[in-house]
Amino acid sequence: MHIYNISKKEIRNLKRVGSGEEAIVYEFNNNQLLKLYHSYKKISAGKIIMLSSMQHKIKNTKLPLGPVYDQYDIIGCMHYYHKNAINFDDLIDIEDQTYKIDKFRQLNNNIDELLTNNIYFYDLDNQNVLITPNHKVELIDTDSANISNDKGNKLSIYRQLKSMILETLFNQEYYLNDEEILSGYDVNYKYIDDFTANNLSPELFNEFFDYLEKDKVLIKKREV
Repeated sequence: MHIYNISKKEIRNLKRVGSGEEAIVYEFNNNQLLKLYHSYKKISAGKIIMLSSMQHKIKNTKLPLGPVYDQYDIIGCMHYYHKNAINFDDLIDIEDQTYKIDKFRQLNNNIDELLTNNIYFYDLDNQNVLITPNHKVELIDTDSANISNDKGNKLSIYRQLKSMILETLFNQEYYLNDEEILSGYDVNYKYIDDFTANNLSPELFNEFFDYLEKDKVLIKKREV
């Protein structure tokens, strides 16, 4: 874990690479990203430091490198920079189903590792997941994760992962429910029942991925 001290004058000389409702992002030292928050009141330096200190336990996800200060005021957070990575959204246009399923396996395992260590990443969507040039799945904006020792809401995260699966693997149309989407591909009713009832777990997801691969479900969409 590292604590950074960067002046506003130095920031003005950095290359801006993105922005959003919460922050502006700058490239820093070639392989890092400075996330400069719009509202400093929302920053918890303690949480960023705790997340950074847990990196040695986490092998599959890059946690924040540390808080960023301008003298005595916290202004942001430093992250790893995954250069030339693509958004998870781009999987939709990839035809190789085995590749797509493998990326979801990685994502499922990454989320499971975080939850095993009481780290809850509630901002799970295609915009916050990248695929690096070496085909590794990485979560970004991990400063938004929460640390909880009282077992936070895992189901909320599993439901977000389920939505990503339906959207990206099954080209989900939002006016359809889970059963309509999965039955359109003749998915085994065991999985339709589990998805509809939100009986979700890392084990179920991996079993589901095995099933999709073995039975070539994604290339056998039922004609209607």
